[in-house]
Amino acid sequence: MADRRQRVRFEIVGRLPGSITTDASVEVANLGRGGALVVSAWPLNVDGQLTVRLGTDDDYSTLQALVRHVRRIPGREGYLIGLEFTNAEPRATALLEKIVRSEAPPAPAHLS
Repeated sequence: MADRRQRVRFEIVGRLPGSITTDASVEVANLGRGGALVVSAWPLNVDGQLTVRLGTDDDYSTLQALVRHVRRIPGREGYLIGLEFTNAEPRATALLEKIVRSEAPPAPAHLS
């Protein structure tokens, strides 16, 4: 049978670094000016960098974050993940302050 590939393929010898990007909603368990504790169905790598989309029903902003700790939730499935916000732009900082000051729980966060 003839090779029907349409593109040339190359063999990689050794390790080739790469990354995978995904977008998922997580429950926000605790939120502060410097970070958040979120509940996730899967673990993340400590020191991993994320983009967090955080907001209210009518407004949102994105922040950069580092994963600082990951712990299995005792007695149930899922993980508690501690995030530290980094490089927050003024608009994101203002929205974060608004959410922290309000008594309403924040909408789910989106991680990517």
